[in-house]
Amino acid sequence: MKPTRIASIFGLLLTTALAPGCKDFLDKDPLGTTTQTSLFNDPTNAVQAVNAVYDVASWDQGPKWGDPNGQFVPQTYEWMFGDVMSDDAEKGSSPSDFPTLTELKTWNIPPSSPPVTTLWVHSFTGIARANT
Repeated sequence: MKPTRIASIFGLLLTTALAPGCKDFLDKDPLGTTTQTSLFNDPTNAVQAVNAVYDVASWDQGPKWGDPNGQFVPQTYEWMFGDVMSDDAEKGSSPSDFPTLTELKTWNIPPSSPPVTTLWVHSFTGIARANT
């Protein structure tokens, strides 16, 4: 056998033999973080956990329509989903101006509609925070 092949096999065997020895080194409890068991032992942490759930209710920003950079702009969910979809308000302008809102108005909403996906993410972020 060539010396480089012997060295490669030896290195592979050595790595295989030593790799399991690092398990205790890698499996450490996180330091300086709050765990679920200790979260509600401190009143300050309990208030922060509840505030994190209610924080989602105040989110009124979502991705700008058609913006690949993910710029966030105000979303007026109550107006879009409440007033425009229920005929309490008119979208105004032309149908080509903000076609996503025209889709909401006519109840012809694709699953990838930005207002719908943003509202979905915001709502279920709050649910996930409440459940963890």
